[in-house]
Amino acid sequence: MARLSRLIVAEQLHFVWQRGLGSPVLFMDAQDHVTYLSLLARWARVHKVEVHAYTLLPHDVYLLVTPRALSSESLPSERCGLSVLMQALGRDHVAAYNRRHLRTGTLWHGRFRVGPLDAVRHWQSCVQYIEQAAVRQGLAPSPGGYPWSSAPHHLGHARSELLVEHRQQWTMGNTPFEREANHRLCLAEPLAMAEQTRIEASVLKGWALGPAEFIAAMQEKAGDRRVQPASRGRPRKTPL
Repeated sequence: MARLSRLIVAEQLHFVWQRGLGSPVLFMDAQDHVTYLSLLARWARVHKVEVHAYTLLPHDVYLLVTPRALSSESLPSERCGLSVLMQALGRDHVAAYNRRHLRTGTLWHGRFRVGPLDAVRHWQSCVQYIEQAAVRQGLAPSPGGYPWSSAPHHLGHARSELLVEHRQQWTMGNTPFEREANHRLCLAEPLAMAEQTRIEASVLKGWALGPAEFIAAMQEKAGDRRVQPASRGRPRKTPL
């Protein structure tokens, strides 16, 4: 069976997951992290992709992004620059990493994974998933204590020129102080395991995540590419 094309829809929020091979790690030291973020900022500007949240882990990269529309006269995944961004970012990070650490070969475990999601329903849970990842992996005692994520920015500990605030961020308060305080409360709350599973299944399998009306809208934009898994089993027989 031929694999499905990536489900990427311009002007929609997407969770992007790029996985490392496992050995070596994706980031050996602070400079590797800084280089990756610099490349991400550069290519995001070039290809008109807004980055709302991120976490760089030893073996995974999580991004929450909105690719802006470039064209309406092509396939859905080609109407925005997300795929081109990820190709350039992955290529340039590997090249810089290999030069610094005197090695050859790729760092990535296959293609990047991506899934569009309904921002109103799932924006907050995806931010929790991404910014709590370092704590889940035992890399930091708290989300704000991990420097290679967007959490310090959203909590007011540091400022990142890379990040573009999503409209859902503004629902957390009328002032920066209110938004930071409510973001702190959000990250202090563990993400429910059921929601973690839904997010992972969506992005790893390339399905849209959201309520029925969102799924219908994504299917209309995606054309022949299914946005949800097909029902299992044989079709029900129509009574004569």
